[in-house]
Amino acid sequence: MTMSQRLLSFFPLTAYAEPLARRRAIGTYLISVAMCLGVLLGALNLLLQLLSGGALPDWLTLLRGALLAGVGVAAYSLTRRAQQAAAALLVLLAAVTLLFLLSFSNEISLMLGFGGMLVSISLGALLIGEQTVPYTLIAAALYLFLEPSPPIEGMAETSPALLTLGLPLLLVHGGINYAMARNLRLVARQVTANVEERNVRLAKASADLVQRILGVRLTLDRVLQETVHLVQEHFSDCHEVQLFLVDKDRRNVTLVATTHQANLGNVGSQQVGVGSLSVIGRVTISGESILAREESEVQPYRRSAFLSGTKAQLAIPLRVGG
Repeated sequence: MTMSQRLLSFFPLTAYAEPLARRRAIGTYLISVAMCLGVLLGALNLLLQLLSGGALPDWLTLLRGALLAGVGVAAYSLTRRAQQAAAALLVLLAAVTLLFLLSFSNEISLMLGFGGMLVSISLGALLIGEQTVPYTLIAAALYLFLEPSPPIEGMAETSPALLTLGLPLLLVHGGINYAMARNLRLVARQVTANVEERNVRLAKASADLVQRILGVRLTLDRVLQETVHLVQEHFSDCHEVQLFLVDKDRRNVTLVATTHQANLGNVGSQQVGVGSLSVIGRVTISGESILAREESEVQPYRRSAFLSGTKAQLAIPLRVGG
């Protein structure tokens, strides 16, 4: 089992088909893990203090630790069960509750409380998207109840200007995060629409090819040449479309059709070894599509001399029958 498969077994994402929902699920997973790790580190620190003769902390400190641990485990469990929205709401409620517990124990100044509210609103935009509007209103209302406790040592006392502008700034911050979340949703919807349009075009291209083959008696060479031209007709941004066939002995693949006039003379003579470092050679072994970009290719590959001017190559394996 590979590392990615192990991660997906602990943090499954199959229930989140949309890219935006998957991103939010990943964010919830990360926050739940961070909460549990924070509690674990706090527990280890407490154990070291007790071993060195220190006293137990007050009940509010223990309550905060229990809250973080419980919310972290619950958020992880809910996200695994395809209930990311409930997990995100639980995390956000825990965030404001923790701010209140810190405020009541005089361990947080109004300045830090205000900053915590800003962070929680941004967190809400990440985890629940446009639904962050009601959460912003709740956070702004709760901010009014934060007690201006004494400033932490080394920090300046909270100015009256912050007390006056705190509520409007929270609302403006929430509006900005709402706009960003809404724009992200629109972008994700547009990307999905583009992918669906591509699939429709590919299906139409396949249907057109079948119709042409059934309507006219063509030789195999003519069918192959019609195929590459039809693909380029429907995907005009492709610089060149080539078609290779694996030989009977499965040792080489041979170029049998191309849309580039300069390469027509190589049809039938240009061969690539099965399993070679070229993109075509690697696809014949893996059986999976490979997109090789000049600037971002991780694994090395041997560039074809007939495609020296291209910036990216996409190889798609096609299998007929068994």
